[in-house]
Amino acid sequence: MKLLHIVSSYPPYKGGMGNVVFEEARELAARGHEVHVATITYPGIPEFHGEEDGIIVHRFPAQVRWTRTGLSVGVEAMMHDPSFDAVHLHAPFFGVQELAVFRMWFGWRPQNLIITYHMDVVAGGLIGVVTALYRRLFLKTLLTKARSIVVASMDYATGSWLSSFWQVVEPKVMEIPFGVDTARFYPEENPARSQVQLMFLGGLDKNHYFKGLGVLINALEQLQDRSDWKLLVVGDGDLRAGYEQQVKDAGIAGRITFLGHAIGEAERLYRESDVFVFPSTDRSEAFGLVALEAQASGTPVVASDLAGVRTVVVDYKTGLLVPPMNVSALATAIAWMIDHSEVRASMGKAARERVESFFTWEKHVSDLVKVYEQQTHKR
Repeated sequence: MKLLHIVSSYPPYKGGMGNVVFEEARELAARGHEVHVATITYPGIPEFHGEEDGIIVHRFPAQVRWTRTGLSVGVEAMMHDPSFDAVHLHAPFFGVQELAVFRMWFGWRPQNLIITYHMDVVAGGLIGVVTALYRRLFLKTLLTKARSIVVASMDYATGSWLSSFWQVVEPKVMEIPFGVDTARFYPEENPARSQVQLMFLGGLDKNHYFKGLGVLINALEQLQDRSDWKLLVVGDGDLRAGYEQQVKDAGIAGRITFLGHAIGEAERLYRESDVFVFPSTDRSEAFGLVALEAQASGTPVVASDLAGVRTVVVDYKTGLLVPPMNVSALATAIAWMIDHSEVRASMGKAARERVESFFTWEKHVSDLVKVYEQQTHKR
């Protein structure tokens, strides 16, 4: 099949949605499909049309840009190419999806549109105004015209913006959880040591404000009298200096190490860590790929009890869930993990087994291909 993925960000830009599309496209290409990805340029990532890793990538300039998205006439125009068997839009893609809806209002009837609904957008200011207009004016049309709607977590979907149009969504929605590369992320036994190694991985920029590192630092401040833990922070961005100052102000600078992006090191760090902490703060966190990667590495997770995240982490089986933004509850859960090494090991083993059963890219893409084939037969 000839397939087109439309996404607002794509590697080397770092972001969960783009990483999902890269893994999907790579696996689809390995199965012999002709896979195209249309996205927008970013500073340092210029316009490009050609092959990358066996995938045909189209990077178009955006005529209007804001944060991680933008309106690109070139990207939207590719959606109308009749040579594609399936056009797979990864939403939200503000700018492109609204332009597509305008064309739908004026007569365009897509026959092969598939949408993966990744997440709601929780924001204030101008972005909040834009998202409110999108939800009120455009989303229903977009969902109505799609042949299929894919979600990674039905738990998240039923409480998301999709719920406002559930009569439209329900007949065509299907849950296909995202995956993890189990050959790349795998467990190994760690030697005994005096300190439990905690790990956080996430963007330290304004676009990823919801990752909750500030909440984690506050929680660890409550544990500063304990000498049996240390934290590795993997990630970078314009908020890093503020987090580093917060750590100094809390008096725990000697216990927390900021590693930056640590390119090529994440796999090893997951394996070497005893607990992965995933303290996301709101519904902008819709799933949790990094929590899956940690569990594939045999590392249990302390995570926020959010819709979608609950699909990834099973409370008291593969980790612990705590109320989001609750500093004391997070500190208590981390302390409990530190104190129960045997349970940690058991959780890590269960986490790996669950990933192997439910969360591989091979399984994800096999289910996705069935969706494409169904839509191709309907045309």
